[in-house]
Amino acid sequence: MMEQVSKAEKDQRKQFEDYKTLLTCELQSLNTQKATLEVLLSSKNQTKLLQPSKIFVEYMDKTSGTLKSLSMPTRTNYYLRGIDQLQILGEKILQCGKYTEVRPYRNPQLEKIIDDHRTKQELDLGDKSLTDSDMIIVTDLLRNSTVSKIFL
Repeated sequence: MMEQVSKAEKDQRKQFEDYKTLLTCELQSLNTQKATLEVLLSSKNQTKLLQPSKIFVEYMDKTSGTLKSLSMPTRTNYYLRGIDQLQILGEKILQCGKYTEVRPYRNPQLEKIIDDHRTKQELDLGDKSLTDSDMIIVTDLLRNSTVSKIFL
C-alpha cells in the first residue's frame, strides 16, 4: 500500500514538473515577443507598429492554442481505507487481554526444608526434583543463611 502511495506521489510530482517546464518555455517565448515589441516602440516608427506582422499573428495563434492545451494537472488526494479503524482495533485488542497479577511461585515444603537448615553448613536437595521456579526460592532463601554446600 505504501508503495502505491509513493508511486502516485512520484507520478503527480512528474506531472507538475512537466507543466512547470512547459510554462517556463512559454514565458521565454513571451519575453522574446515582448523584447521585439519594445524594439519597435523604441524606433518610434508608428507605421511599422500598426502593420500586422505575419510572424506576430502566427505567434499569437500558436500561443493561444498552447495556453488552451496547457491544463493544470490536478492533484489526487488519497485516503487509506480503514486507517481510522486502527484506534478502535487497538482498543478492542486491549479489551481482549486482561492484566492479571502473577503471584510469586511458592513451595512451602521446600521453604520449610531450607528454613530448617538455615544455620547448618550443608543442605541436601538431591531427591527433591526441583524446577527452575524452585531454584529461585533456593537462591533467595540461602542468601542469608550459613549453608556453604548444597547437594542437588
